[in-house]
Amino acid sequence: MPYWRLGQVGDVQTGKDGVAFREVVRKDGLLAAKIEYYTDFDIEHPKASSLFLERLNKLPKQIGRGECKTFCFETVTSSSLKTRKWYQYDLESGARDPRKWYGGAVDVLEEILLIQLPSMHCNVCVGLHESKTKVEAEGGLVRAPNLPGRLLESFASQWPEIYHMYVDRDRKTGDKTWLIQTQSDEKWEATTQIDAPDPSGGHYDDLWVHWDKMLRKQEKVSDIRG
Repeated sequence: MPYWRLGQVGDVQTGKDGVAFREVVRKDGLLAAKIEYYTDFDIEHPKASSLFLERLNKLPKQIGRGECKTFCFETVTSSSLKTRKWYQYDLESGARDPRKWYGGAVDVLEEILLIQLPSMHCNVCVGLHESKTKVEAEGGLVRAPNLPGRLLESFASQWPEIYHMYVDRDRKTGDKTWLIQTQSDEKWEATTQIDAPDPSGGHYDDLWVHWDKMLRKQEKVSDIRG
């Protein structure tokens, strides 16, 4: 629902592939966002995971045509569960060892999260929940994003920007403030290569303050030399 704030929200429609979606349109009539819903009501006949993989393979052409500037994958928790059920009721329905279902789901998510999504030529955002499990980072143990199996250790290797989002309160007014942690501390794993302020405000532009200043300085130096 946060995406609904981008404009006028349309009714639920169904595409030719059977996937439900909504379109959010800006005041100028341009498409602000398309929200696609990959769900499995009939859990014993799952289709969500296979439909999403087909959709993902078509995405690079849309990006190349300029039809997609930002892709958001929400969320890994939900996708992990649906993919596991895909293996349980379809791909490995005869397996007696549940580890085959878990392993199959991790294999699929590994390809998506560590290979396909990082290679896309657009902004890519991945939504994750918080894990109670701790991983080693910068010589200490910190809580990491909630990921299944071996992905807990390998996810950060392919994502240069990892943020922890949280709510704080203003000490004077007591009002809630939405913040983004961009550097690891003694509790949470986080990292940034764009020198995003720590903490940053809860808006996309807030993350790029230092980066934009650096670019302006470089432009000034270039003008002087030119």
